[in-house]
Amino acid sequence: GRSFEIAAPGRRLASYLASPAIRPIGAPAVVLAHAFPGGPRGSANNPTTLRALADRVADELGWLALTFTFTSVGDSTGLFSIATWVDDLRAVTDHVIQGERANGVWLVGFGTGGALCICAGAADQRVRGVASAAAAADFDDWARNPRQLLDHAAAVGMRIAPAYARDQSIL
Repeated sequence: GRSFEIAAPGRRLASYLASPAIRPIGAPAVVLAHAFPGGPRGSANNPTTLRALADRVADELGWLALTFTFTSVGDSTGLFSIATWVDDLRAVTDHVIQGERANGVWLVGFGTGGALCICAGAADQRVRGVASAAAAADFDDWARNPRQLLDHAAAVGMRIAPAYARDQSIL
């Protein structure tokens, strides 16, 4: 696989693309979206382990497999918001269709990434399917206590706009 960045308005998304050894023109693509960062111990579906899954998808299924880190996570730039994360999914979908010439995109996400894949897939007819694992049915807990969400995001090293910190309109 290869590491690179995808440009999106006001930010760059650290990305990783695994390609099959023999890549047919118009191969299908899967985008793998990680969960909300969980702190020092992380989770099994963090950006690092999703690279290994991307390699396996490319090797065993012959698909293109792209994983990335959402805005403000790891090496991706920009400021965190849920709306921006949905836009990130659109940007990576654009990349695999236009830049990699994929024939169809499937979104696969975990936790928050899974919930947002459902949202992004429902709004984009280019997405042929979605798989979501351990996704929340809603973000009511975050809406009731945005300060807790902001504190957790800051604790795991995410960058938050000062305006969000003041007015808590992050959702």
